[in-house]
Amino acid sequence: MNPTPSLVIHELLPSEMMGVIFEEHAKLEWMAPAIDGQVCRFWREIVLNTPRAWSYIEIRYGCHPSMGELRLWLRRSGTAPLHIDCHSEILYGILSYHHTRIVSLQATNGSKSIFEGRDFPRMQHLSISHWYPFQWGSMPKLQSLRLYTARRCVVPLRGLPPLKMLTLACFQCTSVLWHSQSLTTLMLYDMSLVDVISGPVTFPSLTYLSLYNVRDLKPHINAPCLVTYHESGSTVDESFYIPLPSLVEYGVSYLSTSSLDPAEWHLYFPNILRVSLRARQDVLLSFLAFLANHPQSFPALRTICAPVVGYYLPEKIYKNMESLVLARNEVCDVHVVLPLEKTGPPFCIPIFFARVCDLSIRRSCDLLMHILGTGRWSLKTFRSRVLTCSLSPPKL
Repeated sequence: MNPTPSLVIHELLPSEMMGVIFEEHAKLEWMAPAIDGQVCRFWREIVLNTPRAWSYIEIRYGCHPSMGELRLWLRRSGTAPLHIDCHSEILYGILSYHHTRIVSLQATNGSKSIFEGRDFPRMQHLSISHWYPFQWGSMPKLQSLRLYTARRCVVPLRGLPPLKMLTLACFQCTSVLWHSQSLTTLMLYDMSLVDVISGPVTFPSLTYLSLYNVRDLKPHINAPCLVTYHESGSTVDESFYIPLPSLVEYGVSYLSTSSLDPAEWHLYFPNILRVSLRARQDVLLSFLAFLANHPQSFPALRTICAPVVGYYLPEKIYKNMESLVLARNEVCDVHVVLPLEKTGPPFCIPIFFARVCDLSIRRSCDLLMHILGTGRWSLKTFRSRVLTCSLSPPKL
């Protein structure tokens, strides 16, 4: 008796499920539908009838599709919501014709050629690396805004709908507090606030906060649901308006001995589970010595990440740090983990701090978007290294 031939995947799954798989593949690699469509005529037919698989488009400097290829891609996407990652202004004109379908846009420049005089009724996520002032289009569904500029210009936010995620770098900003009731994630880098803050401001939904070289905001923040907070050493001397018992992850970059005050941290963050400190070895030793000598502080602490500024950690200092942690563990009858990077840069701060403490805002925001589920940069990077297909989409 001849064995029953094995079924292939499109014989096991309905076309609708195959379409979902092709769309998920496109999220990892935007050229995936053109690649998948070459497997066999069945896959080609399903891919061509799955508009959402064609709705993820990347355009890079020096290696972008031709205008004809981009028009073909957009035509195959039908009326599906578009997710655009565009780093070349050459093709802005074509994309502008589809502005009503754009849900997510990452662009290098906030060019007037795509924004001026247009509404974006579906836009939910907007990220611009080099922002230049322009009139906001109508974006009634905008939830996430990320802006970076090389110039310290003023960005007004009052004309936007209440945001859930806001990331700004190198701006003078007005109306940040207008979004306080809706924000769940706030990341500010080298910012100056134009608004005068006269009293406490409540952020009822805020769970993720990063302040890097941003002063005079932290003392006014009341965030009862805050889970993760990291800051630069320049704001450590400021205190929150009230203690934050919900906070479980705290990180500081470039902490100095003069600003180290673990007793105050215990007062404001009594339930910390994980701490990440980027500092000189003497500062780290002081912090670990405090923990060993005050076992009643930070009773929930389980992880201390201590990347050393200076890129070199002598073996003797490393052993000293380990012994202090061991002493703490024995007194408290707990197991505190001390990840230490001894081999030099780049330091691997745990992912729960999103690397904001020691990387530029542009790279950290990419990682944050990955954590929030809007991108998969690590998988995409890996795939781009192993695929040997041409850059231009294969013809179907």
